Amino acid sequence: MEDPSSISHLTPNGSIYSVSKHALEGLAKTAAHEYARFGIRINNVTPGLVQIPMWG
Repeated sequence: MEDPSSISHLTPNGSIYSVSKHALEGLAKTAAHEYARFGIRINNVTPGLVQIPMWG
């Protein structure tokens, strides 16, 4: 099942968008686990599509 918050299927270069979004989510989750023992919380904001030249 596709992530309902993802819009990668609506973009010409959806794979690039998808890879970068998932990489940031993975980084945030890993950092959250690593720094939780120090009382540090990690948040991640992944906004939707922003019109840039890459999208054509």
